[in-house]
Amino acid sequence: MLQIGYLVNLEKNYAYVLSYPISVYVQLCWALLIQISFYIFLSLIQTFLLKGLFFSFIVRRYLNKWHFFIFFITFIWLISSNAVFFPLSRINHLFFLIFSYRILQILSILSTSILLLMASVAYLNFLKNYPKIGLVGLILLTLGILNYLSSDTFTYSPKSLPNLIIIGIDSLSPAQVSLETMPNLTKFLTQSINFDNAITPLARTYPSWISILTGLYPLHHKARENLYPDNEIMHSLSFAWQFQYRGYQTLYATDDTRFNTLGTKFGFEHILAPKPGIANVLLGSFGDLPLTNLLVNFQMSQWLMPYNYINRANNHTYYPSTFDKALQRKIKQLAKQSPPLMITVHFTLPHWPYSWATSYTAKTFDQYDLSQSNTLYHQALQRVDTQFATLLTFLKKSNILQHSLIMVLSDHGEVLYQSGSRATSAQNYNGDFSQSKFSHYLKKMHVELDKSAGHGSDLLSPEQFHCILSFQIWKNNQIINSFKRIQTSVSLLDIAPTIAKLFNLKLNYHPDGISLLSFIKHSSQYVENRLFFLESGLAPNAILTKEKILTLAQQIFQINPQNNLIEMKPTALCLVNAAKIYGAIQYPWLLALYPDKTRYITVLLNLKTKIWQDDFSSSFIKHAPFHNMLYQLKQFYHTELAHYPFVNDQCLAN
Repeated sequence: MLQIGYLVNLEKNYAYVLSYPISVYVQLCWALLIQISFYIFLSLIQTFLLKGLFFSFIVRRYLNKWHFFIFFITFIWLISSNAVFFPLSRINHLFFLIFSYRILQILSILSTSILLLMASVAYLNFLKNYPKIGLVGLILLTLGILNYLSSDTFTYSPKSLPNLIIIGIDSLSPAQVSLETMPNLTKFLTQSINFDNAITPLARTYPSWISILTGLYPLHHKARENLYPDNEIMHSLSFAWQFQYRGYQTLYATDDTRFNTLGTKFGFEHILAPKPGIANVLLGSFGDLPLTNLLVNFQMSQWLMPYNYINRANNHTYYPSTFDKALQRKIKQLAKQSPPLMITVHFTLPHWPYSWATSYTAKTFDQYDLSQSNTLYHQALQRVDTQFATLLTFLKKSNILQHSLIMVLSDHGEVLYQSGSRATSAQNYNGDFSQSKFSHYLKKMHVELDKSAGHGSDLLSPEQFHCILSFQIWKNNQIINSFKRIQTSVSLLDIAPTIAKLFNLKLNYHPDGISLLSFIKHSSQYVENRLFFLESGLAPNAILTKEKILTLAQQIFQINPQNNLIEMKPTALCLVNAAKIYGAIQYPWLLALYPDKTRYITVLLNLKTKIWQDDFSSSFIKHAPFHNMLYQLKQFYHTELAHYPFVNDQCLAN
């Protein structure tokens, strides 16, 4: 109870931000009962040890002291093992102030050894005095160990229909991929058809994935941000439905559902993911207890702790290998009858806070320190690269790749708070920089001119919306396509129409993207220099502290009582859209409209020369399609930009 109280004290501000429906309290009570049952089970084990050791004369004579010793050594084991296996657990903050990580490792080894020795002595005493009970216990223990170690082998026999494998990696731009950081992905790309200039229309996971599945802009599929109201979204247009209707086993797997709640409504018959909802967030904080942490990576936790199991958002307990094994088990389960497969996987490790259970000790790094983000992020890239290789190796060994199309993509890019992460600098300003409206705007936001961070926060930070997009075609367990790098500008919007052409699907609507089949099957390099529309996410360019996040959450979010999901309030949608940055890109030109209270600041950037301008009385715009881009942007976002250059005053009035 002291542990729970400590965590509640840490999270008390957060706990009261939103009002919860009764069903959430029921879920929390159930989780509390599970926690209590764990400690009851631990007490039974301690009782077994005391009972087994009771046959010894020394133990009988000093029973109270042995009772205390067992309790004490169990406590030491819990605390030290939690620190060793889950160094990011906040419970450890108390103990890292007293002990070094090395000392806690030694305590964990010693306490584990003592407990195993006592368990062995207790069992031998039980076997001697209660041979039948002892023998049954030995058999059950042996069967459990064999079941855990057993490998369920199977051979997949592909049918005539090809498999579709989509592997997504969160928060990854092409600029971050290198042989040093991501050798496995780099090798894959050297054997693939690569679109080097792929972008997403909105650099947030949920809207981006729906654009992938539908070929529609967020304006058209209705998910304009993460956590958009579920009843607004065009679920039925996902091409996964057509694969399901054709007899495919459709699987969506991810290790984070806090902001991305793709599920069965999008045509995925099978889901492997942490259970979504507000309890996912709350139990990630309040469930940070040593015994829970030590059990959460076991398979039984998918039923006992569905909000915590394989949950990357709970970075203090997340082991990437646990998700990898769960994914392999799920694929084996679906593939046993050798149906055609549509497997969609989204790895989220490179998303902030760029960490997992053993990535660093709590005393080594501070995940909230922007200056340390570079080290943490590249560690995450190296680890997700291993996850990527593990999945590909499994699919190949299982014969699933024998007749398959593999698509590897990222939902958006990521930038770190470093010089050059925003493509604007004082030196490259075209005109008198002291008169720059955009520069004054950033100063008011307390943001540096040439620095940006994260994704979905800034349109003048091109790496935020720059994505990986690659294809491999497999037949007879061999790659049959040639390596190709295509420089034409494309979008994640093009994926749905491309898949429709490759798999002969009939989309019953007109997608915003186009098919890339000519690039994949032929050597075509030409397509018109298309214009793409962009929009930012919520709270663009804001450096968000914990206090600002809490205030923002209270103003904008609510709990849907029907599904317990966090979602935006319908009354807040207009205000959210009015606060967005809107833009258009037609290489090499990028146009962006930044809302500065009641009026937009319009910025034009040449992506090739890095020259930029926010005063259009000069001759700079004569060399750019400025007027056409602005006209098309206003036509596309005709409601949001109806009062341009003024921000939508109806939203501001509300």
